[in-house]
Amino acid sequence: MKWNPASPLLLSLALACAGVLIWAGCEADSSSESVVISPQSIVVKRGQTVEFKASGGYDYRWSLNPDDGSGALNTFYGDTVIYTCLATNGTSPKKIIVKSTIEGSSTGTTNTPSYSAEAYAEIYYTVPTGSSGTSTNSSSTSTNSPP
Repeated sequence: MKWNPASPLLLSLALACAGVLIWAGCEADSSSESVVISPQSIVVKRGQTVEFKASGGYDYRWSLNPDDGSGALNTFYGDTVIYTCLATNGTSPKKIIVKSTIEGSSTGTTNTPSYSAEAYAEIYYTVPTGSSGTSTNSSSTSTNSPP
């Protein structure tokens, strides 16, 4: 078999291409990102308004759980919403929920699709003196799920 001077060049080129393909597949997965609400919890009294702001995504959609008439939102879309406490006899804590979309990525040979994320903050009521029950516990969570 006769030696071809182009053989080492072709072998080097093939190894370089394989290295690029392997390197391009090692990208961070954006599915670890989440949507966040601020503040995460609040204590309110009747007639009080509170501004909540979401971050970490886009196309924010807000809701209350339960939506029992004891509070109202000024809008259901956007990164900022204002909650108004209408009564303190509703379910406590009430959850203000935001659903959002986290942008995917499309770089190199890896495509990460966009996905839905949800977070909530808790709203507690201050009950006037002489009434029963005041709660001040708080927590927050965020979950990610494919669309």
